[in-house]
Formats: sequence, C-alpha cells, structure tokens
Amino acid sequence: MNRFVPLLCICLIFFYSCVDENNFTKQSVQLQFSTDTLSFDTIFTGIGSRTLALTVKNEDGRGVIVSNVKTANDNSYFNLNIDGVATNWNKNVEIAPRDSIYIFVQANPERQNEDLPVFIRDSILFEMDGLTQDVKLMAYGQDVNVVKSRVVTETMIWDSPKPYWVMDSVFIAPNASLRIRAGTVVYFHKDAKIEVFGSIEVDGTIQEPVLLRGDRLDEVWDGYEYDFAPGQWGGVRIYPSGQQSAFNNCIIRNATNALVTGVLDVEEDCSVMLHNTVIHNSSIAGLYAMNSDIKLTNCQITNSGYYNAYLVAGGSYNFYHCTIANYYGLDYNASREDIPCLIVSNALVDGSLVYFNPLNSANFYNCIVDGNLDNEMAFIKKEDVGYNVEFNNCVIKTNKNIVDDFPSSFNDCLFNDTVKYRSVKRWDYNFAPDSGSVVINRGNIDFINSDKLQFDIRGNSRMQDERPDIGAYEWLGEVEI
Repeated sequence: MNRFVPLLCICLIFFYSCVDENNFTKQSVQLQFSTDTLSFDTIFTGIGSRTLALTVKNEDGRGVIVSNVKTANDNSYFNLNIDGVATNWNKNVEIAPRDSIYIFVQANPERQNEDLPVFIRDSILFEMDGLTQDVKLMAYGQDVNVVKSRVVTETMIWDSPKPYWVMDSVFIAPNASLRIRAGTVVYFHKDAKIEVFGSIEVDGTIQEPVLLRGDRLDEVWDGYEYDFAPGQWGGVRIYPSGQQSAFNNCIIRNATNALVTGVLDVEEDCSVMLHNTVIHNSSIAGLYAMNSDIKLTNCQITNSGYYNAYLVAGGSYNFYHCTIANYYGLDYNASREDIPCLIVSNALVDGSLVYFNPLNSANFYNCIVDGNLDNEMAFIKKEDVGYNVEFNNCVIKTNKNIVDDFPSSFNDCLFNDTVKYRSVKRWDYNFAPDSGSVVINRGNIDFINSDKLQFDIRGNSRMQDERPDIGAYEWLGEVEI
C-alpha cells in the first residue's frame, strides 16, 4: 500500500499535465486589451520614443494559441517586443487560461523631409482561426535640426521652420554670435545648455516668439507632461565679453538655471537686454545675475525652486513693467524653498571668500514682486560698498523690517496687497491681472519712457485708459487673453 501512494501521485501529475497541454486551442477566442490604441507623443525622427506597454489578456477557461501577432505593415515605424521576443511577427503565441502576455512597443520613425509633424500609424494584428483583432498604433514624427557639441566661431543664424534639438551644448566663442529668428523652437536634452562667450540675439515677435525648452514631449505620469516639470535642461549662461546679448519675445521654460550672467571675480560686467520675455518654471533660478548690466522691459519671471531673480555681487539693473511672482511647486505637489523670490545684494559669500562690487543701481518701475511666501524680497548689503536700490510704483510682498531699514528705496509702492491673477492653478498659470486686481491703473505713466513700453508683453496698449497697470500685462476687461 505504501508503494501504491507515490505511484498514484505520479500518475495524477502526468494526467493533469496532459490535460493542460491539450487545453490550448487555436479556435477563435476574444482577447482583451489594456487599450484599443497606443498613442505616442511627438517623436523626433531618427531618435526613437519611450516604450509603451500593451497587456493582452485571455479571459477564457482554455489556453489560446494566437497564430500570428504582427504589425499590419511589414516595414513599420513601430518596433515590438512580443512576450519577451523582439520581433514584429511572432507565430503560435500561447496565452494560458485567464492569463496575460505583454507587448512592448517603441516608435522609431525615419526622417520625413517635412517641416511640420507627420502623422504615423500602424496596427498590431492578432490572428486566429478566421478572427482578427487589432490594436492601433499612432504617433507624430517631427524632423529636427540636430545640434551636437557645436562651437560657434562666427555669426550663426537659426531660422529653420524645423525645430533645433541640442543634444549636448552650444558654445559661442568670443566675438561670435548666435542669432535665433522669430518662430524658432529649440529643444534641449537633459543638462544641455548654451554657453555664451560672445553674444546671443533672440529676435522673436509677439506673434512668433522664440521658444527654448526641454526635449521631453511625453508624460512623467498620466496627465502630467514633462513640459510641466522644471529642471529639464541647463539654461543659458552668458559671460562678460564686451558684446551685448538680447532676448526679444522669447520664452525660456523648464530649465535648471534659466539665465545666468556674469562672473564673480572679473570686474567687467555682462550686458544683456530682455524685452517681452517669459522665464518660467526653473528648478533653481530664473535669472541669476552676477555683476551684470541688465535692462528688462515687459518681462515675466515666475515659478522658481529658489530665486526668480538673484542679483548679486553688484551691477546695474533696471526693471520696467515686470511681473516677478513665485508660485512654484503647485504643478506636482512639491514645495519651493523658503527663500524670497527676489534677492538684491552687492556681495556673495562663496565658502571662505567674499566677492563684492558696487551695486550701482537696482531700479524697479511699475513692477510686481509677489508669491506664496509671507516675504518675497531680501536686501543683502555689504557696508562701505555702493548699494542703490529703488522701487517706484510697485506692488511688493515683503515684511515691514525691509521697508523700515531702507525707507528711501520705496516710492509710491503698495505693500502686501493680494494680486489677483487670471490663474495660478495647477498647470494653468496666467499672470495677467484679473478683474479687481490691485495693479489695475496703479502704474505711473512717467515711467513709460520708450515706444515699446506703451504696449504690454502681448502687444496691448497701455495708453487706452486712465493709467497703465503695474506689471508686464495690461488688463483688458473680461476679454479672454
């Protein structure tokens, strides 16, 4: 009897093994898919996409043998990995009863020789005994001008209707210049940057601004695009050169330090002009200026992990009709550092060293300094070194101590009033004033000292009502802008 029991177990195991093997069928069985369409974001041609996963489930009590799993097109722009096998056509694919397999898909379109994105599609076909099911594949392929470790030694112009994709970094040599024309889009790979030892000239228009941004076009997770995430690329770094750089109608977003100017240990300043420029969503600083000479008109500097504008080690700065506001972190439920969004200093401590230069001027006219901290401004002053700061007709969120310590620095300013914007909601930022905002008609027309300041950052006249509004944007009533 004792020898009979093991023998019986062996027989049962063999019997059920035979039943499992025979329980697979090639007859038609309706498969279930995690989605009916795998849709990719816009993809740079010749580069390849991220990988998406498709779950294929057999809910039948029998195992199924799928005769063919393949792309509909033999020369597909989509690459498959079918249940662990890298192929675009696999035969007799088994799916156990009430079990699943995974198919991983990557899009890799070839160059299309088109300026605009080209729609690309295909399908994954599942064939068995006269039944064919499919899952659609869709993507857009965008041709780009690839820029890799470029050194600019003379005047170079970027004005192609195709975007530029900077893989590493661009270095502009002394006495050389990079000019970026209206409507140009430049994508930067992670940590890539533009380093300027000569000059850079951005010549966008209100209708066709220049866009500098990270190169990720997909989503971090469902509903949250990489284009909402800061720290995607290295930003623009400008060194003293004796040449002036300029940004006109430019959008710089999602960098680490969006714009860094000057150096600490060189007396020569760094000259930059910014007009109608938006610097938004930087993981560290929007504008980090060291001993620089910078003029900003109609500019928006918003949402930075540390500083919107960090003006250190002296220099000369003039801000006209600028909106400096920090509501960083709402996009992904993070919090910003507890640091004011605007810091003005004539010195900088770096370890045991202290660098300082006279702060010849830091003048703000009809500007907003605002954010979600109780204090959004700090003055750091080294005694016996020049320090000249002045705010005129500005709306400022700050503590009383700064105003008391520097009484002559503030003229006709409003302190700690709530600035109503169109929206500072998650992923929906519009820093134009909303109805009833304290900034409406509170600017001083005497500071509109050039023709271009008669119009706001979007080209709307500031001269159409009794007084200009404070900040980069003019209120247009209830009209959507």
